[in-house]
Amino acid sequence: LVNIGSIYQNMGNYKLAIESYRKALKLIKEIDNKVFLYNVYWGLGTSYMSIKQYSEALSETFAARDLAKELKIKS
Repeated sequence: LVNIGSIYQNMGNYKLAIESYRKALKLIKEIDNKVFLYNVYWGLGTSYMSIKQYSEALSETFAARDLAKELKIKS
């Protein structure tokens, strides 16, 4: 689902990307994989930014940023 979200995002279909990322988010939280979680939050943030939903974009990118710090990912 994360890859599907990325594909939709690259195609410019941000609403379907967000839908796919949201579905992935539920599953990834269940298995507690923080690297995938980071990727989903980042994808959500950039998708929301593309459709000018800035409040949601900030929320998701801050969540990605927090995980990046925890995981020592430099983005």
